[in-house]
Amino acid sequence: MEASEFIKENPAFIKYITGLIITSGICILIFLARFIFKHQGQTSEKVISWNVKWTDFGLLIWLILIWLLFSFSVMSKIFADSDDSSFNINQIIYGGFSMHVGILIILYLFQKKNKYLHFTESLNSIKLPVWKSMPLGLFIFFCGFPFIWLVSTIWGLILLVLKKEGYPVSLEAQPIIEIFQQLTSVKLFLALSFLAVVSAPITEELIFRGVIYRFLKSKCSVRLSMLASAVLFALMHYNIASFPALVVVGLCLCIAYEVSGNILTPIFFHSFFNLNSVILITLQPEFPLEFNF
Repeated sequence: MEASEFIKENPAFIKYITGLIITSGICILIFLARFIFKHQGQTSEKVISWNVKWTDFGLLIWLILIWLLFSFSVMSKIFADSDDSSFNINQIIYGGFSMHVGILIILYLFQKKNKYLHFTESLNSIKLPVWKSMPLGLFIFFCGFPFIWLVSTIWGLILLVLKKEGYPVSLEAQPIIEIFQQLTSVKLFLALSFLAVVSAPITEELIFRGVIYRFLKSKCSVRLSMLASAVLFALMHYNIASFPALVVVGLCLCIAYEVSGNILTPIFFHSFFNLNSVILITLQPEFPLEFNF
């Protein structure tokens, strides 16, 4: 596809991307100004590490994994007769909700049963209301977006070159993105959007930042904890095409947590990131990797 042709056929998409880039640039300039003139290069860690035994941490992760496997197995049997077993929309929606609700219940019961571990008490070192954490999460998202986009673009071009050279690499997007592209029902679109924008950010941030990152922080350095939790976060999505970009997203989420000291900030960052993806898919379902300039 010609680049000029793509621009003419998708004005809304181009306007949205342009606005996103301009807003991101302004946010980065504001961040740099605050960093240079206010903080003078000094940073402080605001996230309280979760200093528990490996056995306690391992038990919680084991319970979550068991529930994920059980939930996936049950949903697979329920929708086993579907014509499209790979991308069954109902399986994704019902399975996603059941997994997220189950994980939240596990976290609640685990905390209630093991109050001495002080999970919820140490989750937020700073009390931050929603009306403050939401714009902060949005601001950090805008600051991180250019870097996420750059890594995603470079990695996509590398995979494209490798595929042309004959290497068995996959350029397929995550299954959830392909499902969004195939949706024709408004109800299913809204249900899947709620799953992506509300349900998933809450559950995933409690696990990867609230549990994994804080536990690793109690055992090793902050940078290593950020990187390890970000890599695990990217691996969880099980997609080679988006892996490096998701690592950057994971790092940004850890930074959002450390900047605010409140789990709501990375939750809102995650929510805005997923919302942005939904908007991009809606405006341009099939963004081409190749342009003929």
